[in-house]
Amino acid sequence: MYHFVKFNNTWYLKPEKIEDVIEHFKKFCGREFNEGFNDFKNNVRVETSSVDGHKYLYSRNHSSSVWRNAVELTMEIKDQSWLEAACSLEDKTYKDRIKRFNSGKPIFFTDGLAYAPLIDWPEYDEEVWKEELEFPYEYQYENCRFLQWPGGRHWYVKIGNIDIGDSWGNYKFSDKSYAQEVAKKWCQCGGDWEAYDKINEDSEYTRNSKKYCREHPDN
Repeated sequence: MYHFVKFNNTWYLKPEKIEDVIEHFKKFCGREFNEGFNDFKNNVRVETSSVDGHKYLYSRNHSSSVWRNAVELTMEIKDQSWLEAACSLEDKTYKDRIKRFNSGKPIFFTDGLAYAPLIDWPEYDEEVWKEELEFPYEYQYENCRFLQWPGGRHWYVKIGNIDIGDSWGNYKFSDKSYAQEVAKKWCQCGGDWEAYDKINEDSEYTRNSKKYCREHPDN
């Protein structure tokens, strides 16, 4: 059984045994590691030399991965390859979690890389025990996060660790107001766009989404 608790409007896994820490690391951190590697592999990288003789790495495309950003920063600071930086960070991430749990101090895991190493035990707004290691997502608009990378022009929407796209398969949006509209409708239908479109074929959202796709064919 897995113990999930909610405070500060966020669901966390509260590990009750060391096996919970290890399984969470393999499942959720492992997914972030794979996404970061694929993001790195699939983007063109450019090396440029500065006046001080050091080489700095840039990507033609903005990173969509927290893990890739962390690895690239380590590469630049320590002058390491991707593999060296990724392995050292992965090892540190794992050991830090094990050490924190064994210390008996409060620690709570999100559905990604982030975790909350608190000083005091918080009061829970809600808690639930589940047989599967699956977070109790709540598909509510107020739980959506709107992200834009530094220097980027597109907006991305996430709820928990889920990427939200519109009914046309777009996952990045040039217009934040449209991204907000997509998020609201997605939460209403729980991601079942086919059912939503059947009920709301002539809705303002459907008209706006068609217009958006016409105006942003390369989105």
